Amino acid sequence: MLTPRIVISGFEPFGGDSINPTEQLVKDFSGTVAAGFEVVGIVLPVVHRHAAEKLCSVMEDLRPTAVISLGQAGGRTAVTPEKYAVNVADYPIPDNAGNQPKGVPLASDGPAAYVSTLSVHELTAALLERGLPAFVSYSAGTYVCNEVFYAVSRFREIHGFPFIHGFIHVPYIREQQLGQVNPRPWVEYGYLRDVLSAVLTYVARKGVVFL
Repeated sequence: MLTPRIVISGFEPFGGDSINPTEQLVKDFSGTVAAGFEVVGIVLPVVHRHAAEKLCSVMEDLRPTAVISLGQAGGRTAVTPEKYAVNVADYPIPDNAGNQPKGVPLASDGPAAYVSTLSVHELTAALLERGLPAFVSYSAGTYVCNEVFYAVSRFREIHGFPFIHGFIHVPYIREQQLGQVNPRPWVEYGYLRDVLSAVLTYVARKGVVFL
């Protein structure tokens, strides 16, 4: 029998930042146990195609029960579970390798969009019940975050793996806005830790039906 696992992914810093809170979250939670599920973390490069390929390779090896992908969305005021992944790469800024695709389909034969298999409305309600601010987002953007969200959804469909998959964006943390002339909205890192802990518990309980 396969070990029940939840894979969480985050990203390295990008866009001139020296910090990406999702990288730290992945490092903090990797190797922990959530409701009997081993948590395996992976930090992805902010690079066109390569981020998605790296995560899909891990999924093929580990066959997880759930995959929770995290990304940074600067300017948001709370965590936002994402509802849709769209079939386009249209980067507002270059990635960490200098790529900047504009209006490029992620899969020429793929659907226009995928819907998260994580119940984002139910999850958001569960977070709010714990006093953790959250709201559903209907746009994961068109950068590397959306690309990973779409690729994992497509991988799940093509290979017929019945794992739960969701993407959650997080805001900046305090350390990223210190000293900024015009600081953008930020949250405390502890709030993000509390959110991820709650998400993992929620997903682990839902994931039992897939074992």
